[in-house]
Amino acid sequence: MILSLLKSIAPPFLADLYRSIRGGGIKFNGGYKTWDAAQNHAEGYGAEQILEKVRLATHKVIRGEAACERDSVLFDTVPYPFPLIAILLRAASENKSRLNVLDFGGALGSSYYQCKKFLAGVSHLRWCVVEQPHYVQCGQREFENDTLRFYESVEACTEAASPQVILASGVLQYMRDPTQILGLFVRTGANYIVIDRTPISLSGKQVISVQSVPSALSRSSYPLWLFNEAQLKAPLQVDYEEIAHFYAVDGTLGTGRLKAEFKGFMFQKKNSVGAE
Repeated sequence: MILSLLKSIAPPFLADLYRSIRGGGIKFNGGYKTWDAAQNHAEGYGAEQILEKVRLATHKVIRGEAACERDSVLFDTVPYPFPLIAILLRAASENKSRLNVLDFGGALGSSYYQCKKFLAGVSHLRWCVVEQPHYVQCGQREFENDTLRFYESVEACTEAASPQVILASGVLQYMRDPTQILGLFVRTGANYIVIDRTPISLSGKQVISVQSVPSALSRSSYPLWLFNEAQLKAPLQVDYEEIAHFYAVDGTLGTGRLKAEFKGFMFQKKNSVGAE
């Protein structure tokens, strides 16, 4: 089941393009009654072509030719995700300097490489990326090591290394059923769930739309959710409490009722270590 859901994740390079061009060409179009209706009006993308861009960019980071990579875009300096780093260090401190992370839709380890410098003092670190099969195969072949691992499902990852922190950055909006994905996260029993780079509809209405990317950036279009904040959080609120929220690097995009502000949220499992 999770495998088929993962196949609906949009190409990893899109999220950072939001920030790099601030909506100058990326658009949200239409309000659709169903995900299938939106998908029928979308062009899709060349999955292998996007993977190759991410693969080459990640190798450049490892060779020291770029400071970091996010969604195949290279940076000369690292845009450190400090809210995420803070919660990772908190989780490690609560578990005798041991930390297992489940990075859902994490490409080839982009967030791992951005956080790595600040996690050097963690005595045992396991960063597990859950991704589409072609990313997992590439990751296992070219990038996997004692710390960074790749899995095709939340279940396989959890069985191998029970996560303390789950990260979903710039991914839930591209899932056919994000509520079901959040349910999977809850069932892992992780102490923390971090949702980042997620579009919250400024109209307050949850909308299924189609995101369009101009030809200069590899012409394509994809279904996505512009979330109502309360509806997004609802699947977590029985077992988890929100401890922080923050504004994501993507800023605000769109127009009218299809305008969204990108935000991040941190949740802690109720009655877990460190919970008040």
